[in-house]
Amino acid sequence: MSDGGGGNAQRPKPTDLSVLPSGAKRAEMFKNLERAPEIIDLTTDEEIDEKGLKGRAARYVMEAGQLFVNMEYPAIAEMKGQLESEYVDANDLDLMRSLAQQHVESTMILRVGRTVVYALAKQLNKEWDQKALETASSPESLSMAADDFGDAMQNVRRAISTTLRTVRVRGRERGVAIRRDLIRALSKNGLFRRAFRRAGPRRLVMANQNHAAELRRSPLPPSRLSR
Repeated sequence: MSDGGGGNAQRPKPTDLSVLPSGAKRAEMFKNLERAPEIIDLTTDEEIDEKGLKGRAARYVMEAGQLFVNMEYPAIAEMKGQLESEYVDANDLDLMRSLAQQHVESTMILRVGRTVVYALAKQLNKEWDQKALETASSPESLSMAADDFGDAMQNVRRAISTTLRTVRVRGRERGVAIRRDLIRALSKNGLFRRAFRRAGPRRLVMANQNHAAELRRSPLPPSRLSR
């Protein structure tokens, strides 16, 4: 039968990117497909314009195995602003803002980086040709991955809350330790006795009992007791 009947015409099969011709050497591009991309963050307008990433989150250069990430991409500021509004009551606002910036940037780099890695893994799929591979890792695809950051927010919130809570507990413990040291110093120097000398023995006994109870409620850590 003639090939003119469209029903019998065979479609061209996608190129199998995992197969090399006999005796051929693996090209540099394919070597780069086998390792994680090198992350290069762009922070200035000049760098962003040079890589053509204005309004785009990232660009992967397959031949060099390099991933350029636009750190001025709007989704980064949007995510950071949302976190800062949620933690506006934090005791240390400077620390909170620093944590938000760090976690937002690392989250965005991870999101676009994972998208590239998953796209490169498709080279093992015989239904994916070179064009499909490039489309999956294009700046447009990486930008959409960066925009969809909602599912990453919970992990970022958990990390920030843990750090802020640890700092708050340490600050409270430091205040308690200082108070215990002051109470011990007052007792050691006899200030309690001098303060209550005119109040009579009964008041003095009560003061010392309260002091002992205070020390029992706030025991010194083993490192101090051993001194």
